[in-house]
Amino acid sequence: MIKIINIVICLLLIQEFSFATQLNVNSKMNESDGAKILQELMESTHNSPLITSNRLVFHNHIQKKSGKKTFRDLYPNGDFVITWALGKASEDMTSNEYKEMWKIMNYLSLNKFRVILEVKSTVETIKMYAESETTSVMLISSHGNTNGMYDYNTILLPYDTFANRSKSLYQVIISACYGSDFASKYFPKNDILVWRWGGETTTKQLVQFLMSEKWNALERVSK
Repeated sequence: MIKIINIVICLLLIQEFSFATQLNVNSKMNESDGAKILQELMESTHNSPLITSNRLVFHNHIQKKSGKKTFRDLYPNGDFVITWALGKASEDMTSNEYKEMWKIMNYLSLNKFRVILEVKSTVETIKMYAESETTSVMLISSHGNTNGMYDYNTILLPYDTFANRSKSLYQVIISACYGSDFASKYFPKNDILVWRWGGETTTKQLVQFLMSEKWNALERVSK
């Protein structure tokens, strides 16, 4: 725990483009330490007195001496937002899966996304990111059934959650059980690329998908 606290102290030194109370990280952190931070945050234990935020932002392209730059100068591909709406997980991710998730976030950051991980995501949080003009891709990890997907407080996401989504949002990944059964309730026009699965799913399947050649973060729906 002492090691984690020391790591977080270093992370909090990065201030640019920060929301109020968030953890800021970059690829200079090794996989093991990065995985520990993810585990601490995603399991919502918050045992560390310094880890009080629900948000982690992965920066790789901040250039302090390059003068003023716009958001799109720094992150041409916009925000890749991971909304983690799972409550107390029924199955824990393994340490290796946390490392794989760290690799994915690092990969996306190197490919000019700003990567945001929001845990304890609520209906309001998910709606906020969907309507943000900087959001390009959303990964929603939640519990689901044939009726739809649920936020951290086990509230069913209204079917109009994405009705006013930003034009910048071009891809959504639904990591929830029975996603194929309810995806059309949230995206009835089929005008956005939506990845989803049928039946019951696991975090392991999500990580495997994101690490596969099948998935491309820049892919859009065919016009």
